[in-house]
Amino acid sequence: ENFVKENIQCIDGSKFMCKLCTKLFKGEDYTRKHILNKHGEVIEQVKCKTIEKRYKENFLSDETFKEHEKEYKELMAMRTLAAAPTLVSDGRGNFVPLQQQVAVKPQRKYTDLDRPKQET
Repeated sequence: ENFVKENIQCIDGSKFMCKLCTKLFKGEDYTRKHILNKHGEVIEQVKCKTIEKRYKENFLSDETFKEHEKEYKELMAMRTLAAAPTLVSDGRGNFVPLQQQVAVKPQRKYTDLDRPKQET
């Protein structure tokens, strides 16, 4: 609705122009109907962008996403440490890789939503 209002321009108080195609109308209502009927594809694109933006905002504000992101960063940090062996001197001028413990992925809390409810 805001998109439609933004694309209607009043000219001399008696004519209204569609900014999408510069067609003139006698009333604002006619211009509004014109935009809805003739520029439906543009309106659908605007709706899709608005919905996509809202979904993205909801996804990024979700607390479970933040927990998964934290777990992912920790896992990647562990993999980086495991992938880059530390070299130590063997006392004879040679450098050998230091034996490191392999990082174990922490287990995530899991609730089976499909599990039948247990009677108490």
